[in-house]
Amino acid sequence: MDNFYDWVEDHVESASEEEKFCRNWMILLDSDVSNAISMVEQWNTTNGMEWEEKQCTIAELQHSLSSRTLPLSEFQRPFQQQCQFSAEVAALVERQKLLEADVSTRTNLSQLQKKN
Repeated sequence: MDNFYDWVEDHVESASEEEKFCRNWMILLDSDVSNAISMVEQWNTTNGMEWEEKQCTIAELQHSLSSRTLPLSEFQRPFQQQCQFSAEVAALVERQKLLEADVSTRTNLSQLQKKN
């Protein structure tokens, strides 16, 4: 085994500190991209379903609000629920956009680093 290590030392150039830094940086960037992609996938499986449910509830509330037979006392509660669900949906969509932007940014940074 010592002969092998001696041969490697004689025939393989050691990495410089800059090369080691770049290699480690690339590993970190690839890990960041993978983590960001995982977060988007996690959002799609958990919050994506919640988003769909809220969208369906909003549609049902809009349907009940569109019927003109509701008395004013019964109109207020569905309207408030619709406003609440709309705000929650907007927050979920904003979170998804942020996660996807994060993936895009990290991917672009990784690609730029690989070019250098």
